Order: sequence, then structure tokens, then C-alpha cells
Amino acid sequence: MRSVFLASVFGSLLCTASVSASHSEGAHATMAHKDHGVDPATIAAKTERVSGTSQVRLTLTDLKDAKPVLLDDLKEVHTEKIHLLIIDPSLSDYTHIHPVPTKTPGVYTFEWSPKLKGASYKLWADVHPLSTDRQEYTSTMLEEGQASQKIEADDTREAVVDGYRFNLQFEGPLEKGQAVGGVVKITDDKGRPVTILEPLMGAYGHLVGFGDDFETLIHIHPMGPEPTEDSARGGPDLSFHLEPGEVDFIKFFVQVKIDGKELYAPFGLKISDKKKS
Repeated sequence: MRSVFLASVFGSLLCTASVSASHSEGAHATMAHKDHGVDPATIAAKTERVSGTSQVRLTLTDLKDAKPVLLDDLKEVHTEKIHLLIIDPSLSDYTHIHPVPTKTPGVYTFEWSPKLKGASYKLWADVHPLSTDRQEYTSTMLEEGQASQKIEADDTREAVVDGYRFNLQFEGPLEKGQAVGGVVKITDDKGRPVTILEPLMGAYGHLVGFGDDFETLIHIHPMGPEPTEDSARGGPDLSFHLEPGEVDFIKFFVQVKIDGKELYAPFGLKISDKKKS
């Protein structure tokens, strides 16, 4: 597994992180935490909504020389060179999307429509520059809304999506700064184990968590062999390791693909502070 942490914050609208990692078979995690300093990031991001449409333009710029960041400058990770993770402050409306390049160097575009009217949204861009051979997260505000967005910080370990039941279990308590093993067990509406998980960006699942500080991001992939062909199938269990960082609550999403449809199962994780107990 690989674990990495957030670097620096540039103002209120831009937060970037540069991370290095090592791999083990079929499993890795990337974690961005505001409490941990690492090497300075190299890429900045900004977005612009195209008026009257669902189209968004994303500009990636090299912080060192202000040059545009091209796809050729980035390493492909899990079948894509740019992963965008979008969330609102209530941590309820999450989207994982991939932009496409435009004719303008360094400018990319994607289609996105928020579910919450008048809400703010933050975009995290997950990239791996070839120049540094380090994974980076750069973030910017995608929407600046006025609507009140309170987090429902309930501890929930089970979710039902499209008739499929997702059950989340951990080997021990969730404590700040302490790694713990976990597993998501997936069954159908008759309680039968689901063994038809389709390859999704080079894995059988993508697990993403957002802290209640709106600064912490955790991106995990399941342990074990990853699919090598489109006909491969996985499930019913997705095992992983999680290190919560220093937040009190994490909204945790499990993204899988079944019968050609991508499903997002949401969970709420309350994190205890062992130092105060």
C-alpha cells in the first residue's frame, strides 16, 4: 500500500499537494491531509464554468514557469492521466470524473451538473507529473455558493444502492493517525454475494473519503490483484487499509461498476481521538 500526505495551501481557493509512494500488489492509497508537510506541489488548477451550459474548463499550470501542463507531461494512473474528485461542503454530492484536452494547451473540459442548487463545490485534481515522478493533488473551488451546507456526521456502515447492499467493516476502532484494515462486503437484494464487479479504471473499486475540515482527501484502491482484461470480474469483498488523519469525521464513498453502471455507496465514519481518551 502507499500512503501520502498533503503539502501546502495557497490562499483560500487553491490547495496543492505533492506526494511520493511505493507500491504493493494491487493495492495503494493516497491521502492528502493539511496537517502533514511534504514536497511543494508543481501544478496549479483553476476552473471556469461556461455560461448557460454544464461544461467546465479546467486549466493546469506549472507553478515553476507558468507553462501549461499537457497530457504528455503526466503519467497515466489507473487508466487516466487526470482524475477529478468533486465534493460539496456537506460531503453529500460526490463525483469522480475525467476531463478531456481542448485545442488550447493546458486547458481541459468536462461536463458536470451539481445536484445541490446554490451550493459550493470543491474540485481536487489527482495528477502524476513525469518531471517529479510524484503524485499530486491540486484543488480549487469549482462553485462558490451561498446555501447552508451542514454535514450530517452520522456513523453509518451500511448503504443500499440500486438494490445492492454495501456493508463496511473494520478490524479495529477508527482513531486519528492510526492505520486500520477494512473491508466492504457487497450482496444483492437476495443476500447473495456479488461477484460481478467490473473493471473500473483499472480496479474493482475506488474508495474516496473527505474529511469534515474540507481539506482532507483519502483515495484508496482495493488490495489484491487488479483486473488485466475487460472480461475480468471481482467481488464480493473489497479489502483495504485506511489511515484517518486528524479529522473528526470522514464521508467515505465506495465506487464500483455493475452491469455497466457506476454505483456510489456512501458511508459516514466518526473518528475518535485516542490522545483525549
